[in-house]
Amino acid sequence: IAASRMAELRAKVDMEDLLDESAAILLNNIRTRYLQELDPDGKPWVPSAAGIMRRSKGGSGTLYDTGTLFHSIHIEGDIGVRRITTNVPYAYRLQSGYFCDKDGNDIKWIFLGANVADQKAVQNHLQQTIHEMVGT
Repeated sequence: IAASRMAELRAKVDMEDLLDESAAILLNNIRTRYLQELDPDGKPWVPSAAGIMRRSKGGSGTLYDTGTLFHSIHIEGDIGVRRITTNVPYAYRLQSGYFCDKDGNDIKWIFLGANVADQKAVQNHLQQTIHEMVGT
């Protein structure tokens, strides 16, 4: 792209909006996987004993007793940076394998993270947005 075209594009594109939109795509994908009880790579979580019991009574599943953790997953950031995170104190232990099953194996319920499909979705969104702005 010629320098003048790049300058025109910079004038049209609000980078903060693009970051917000990209982060929203990722947040939606993370929350969808959470409800499906899948890690970022699509691998099913090990069902928790509490989740099994709740489900047997028609309730929610693994990592969804009150919904506090799920609803705490959010976007935060500064100028030029966005992060998807949670402020729930116990989230790190769940994500990093603090718990063990009856055989002593670490159980990780990985819910934060992005995969190749997430990256592709963001890339497609950015390309489409820029294409529309440039009009080519």
